[in-house]
Amino acid sequence: MSASHVREQLYNGGLAPGTQKTYRSALTVWNMFAAQHNLTTFVPTTTQLTCFLEYCFFEGILPDQVKKIWAAATSLFRSSGYISLWNQYHSATLPDLPKIIVPWAVSLLVAHGIEEQWRALIATLWLMGARRHTNKTFEPESLVFEASTHTLIVDLHTKKRGDRSQVSKIITRILDPLTFEFMSLPLLDAVDPRSTFTLSPATVLNALNDDDSILMVHDYFIRAGLSRETARRYEHWHVFRRGLAQSAFSLRVPDDLIAGLLSIDIASLKSYQSVVTPTRLQIIA
Repeated sequence: MSASHVREQLYNGGLAPGTQKTYRSALTVWNMFAAQHNLTTFVPTTTQLTCFLEYCFFEGILPDQVKKIWAAATSLFRSSGYISLWNQYHSATLPDLPKIIVPWAVSLLVAHGIEEQWRALIATLWLMGARRHTNKTFEPESLVFEASTHTLIVDLHTKKRGDRSQVSKIITRILDPLTFEFMSLPLLDAVDPRSTFTLSPATVLNALNDDDSILMVHDYFIRAGLSRETARRYEHWHVFRRGLAQSAFSLRVPDDLIAGLLSIDIASLKSYQSVVTPTRLQIIA
């Protein structure tokens, strides 16, 4: 990595190019609002923020776009030194997240009435803990099955954070013999767009937006025995990253290794923990 590349990353706050573009676009909405209302202060007041939300509503800006504006503002404030001061007086509290016990997670692999390809793909997403952006790149060439060691090897062709990611481009997961035998064939079909299986699961999920695709995954959670109420509380694709993190927590994996798996820093790892310490037989997503 060249010195110029490092300087560029520092200048951009360590954000990936795609994230930079999204944030720049989001902040233009705030800039238009500020110009119309002659706002000169860098840090808006509570009243100004309320007016800005009203502005977004009447301009027809969707909630997802408002979230991006919030993320962009948070990143800008952090890089300007405001977030650390805020946290001194407003400590975050962690929610008690719903629990998925290990026996249920295992039952997904043997659930009757669910196609093998779907079972294999969902289980793999849970094992990888990768982001939705990366999951979309899985294909047969991404997967290698080492029969002698019952190991699944996944090549992450792309990573959201690029060269800055702490995640190894090659991920290995050692499976028990029965799980390895079950997954070796259905998983290849599950990610192959040319599969003889009527529209591979990966093709179906990739064709949907984030909200609709996770709702489809919810349906498979429920069909595998999870209560509808609990399943609906998993609103985002981070359910798979949280599942991997909390499994690792329960097995006492060192924090630095878990952070490396998820490509985050140690401080950010706290958001993956629960107020209630999970037992060895619990996965909290």
